[in-house]
Amino acid sequence: MRKKLLAAIMALVGTFIASYFYYNYQMYAMPVVVSNYQPGDILERNEQNSFEMHGIIWKIFYTDQNKGYIASENIVDKFSCPNRDSSTYIRAQYISTCMSIAQNSYAATATNDPMGEMIEHLNTAAHLSDLRLLTLSEYDTITDNETKSNVLQDLPIYINDDFWLDAYSTTGKRLFYWHNITSDHIFDNYKYIGEEQPSNRTVSALNTVFEVELPQKGIIKSISQDISNLTKPYTDPINQAGNTIVNINTTEGEGPYHFYVYDTDASGNGTYTSPSSYFSLDPDSTNGSAKVNLINKLPVGDYYFKIKVVDESTNERLYYSPNDFTKDTYRTKETNVIHVKITKVTPTIEFDAKSDTKKTAAEAATNWNETATATPNNSDVKIKY
Repeated sequence: MRKKLLAAIMALVGTFIASYFYYNYQMYAMPVVVSNYQPGDILERNEQNSFEMHGIIWKIFYTDQNKGYIASENIVDKFSCPNRDSSTYIRAQYISTCMSIAQNSYAATATNDPMGEMIEHLNTAAHLSDLRLLTLSEYDTITDNETKSNVLQDLPIYINDDFWLDAYSTTGKRLFYWHNITSDHIFDNYKYIGEEQPSNRTVSALNTVFEVELPQKGIIKSISQDISNLTKPYTDPINQAGNTIVNINTTEGEGPYHFYVYDTDASGNGTYTSPSSYFSLDPDSTNGSAKVNLINKLPVGDYYFKIKVVDESTNERLYYSPNDFTKDTYRTKETNVIHVKITKVTPTIEFDAKSDTKKTAAEAATNWNETATATPNNSDVKIKY
């Protein structure tokens, strides 16, 4: 009975220990980190903190995980809106006219920079078709009913010091965000929201917005090689089939990585889909590295080649067209031209037994055999007597 009780206790303790370690593992397992854009970040595709889409400049001004809001720069700077009090402000009664002018130009313009192109691929065209103002309900969401002081403080940085809101559906009036509002202009309980004034002197900037799914950081940044020029004599030990002559590495990206090695001329002209006649690859498709090896011993001469890598990630927040890796050029990187030069070696020949060559006239009357050795002593070097 005592043995059975002891065994039961030990089993219970074992179960507790196993459960503890499993729980402890779960507690401290590293989470999957997704690197999302934040307002003011430098965008990987154009190396700016703003981007162009349909000929209008946009900025990210609010994010929530992979979602966010983008706002246009003041559209009256780009389009000829009527009755402006300055180059950047517009009165309430001209908002509709200005929006109509902007909408027509936006719809007719297809000019995108690389980041604008990615935003369009990631979000449907219909979703990005109609320009609009930030709504009052969206303002409440973004500022958490004006309790997020950091958001309110940052809004003028990414949009304007003050801008119009679309509040017709909830208030029937034009409202505006005014970062320096005075007490007599406060609308309801909002600190930063003002109501259109009867005097018609109130002016504010006109910004258009979209709620979008944002790209993810981490596209492939570069490809590098440890050697760009390699000169070796024909007899060098590295000049043998299978030997590694160049090591390749990539920076960032997600993978899997597909490498190509192809021959070029000295200027780098070549076709990556035609494999090299002289070099092969030993790639690691997971970590983005590769070794360039010799297929055979290289004859004397000059050899030029390049390495191309394609990040074949199907993550559409990194690259668009996951079913056609040729369309998004930002998933592809290439090395500069790599030059390998194999030089000639001047051979020397010596008799193996030098003393045998010294004969008197009488000794020389009798035939004898004598061998010589060439340096380098390769199978393709022949000695004639």
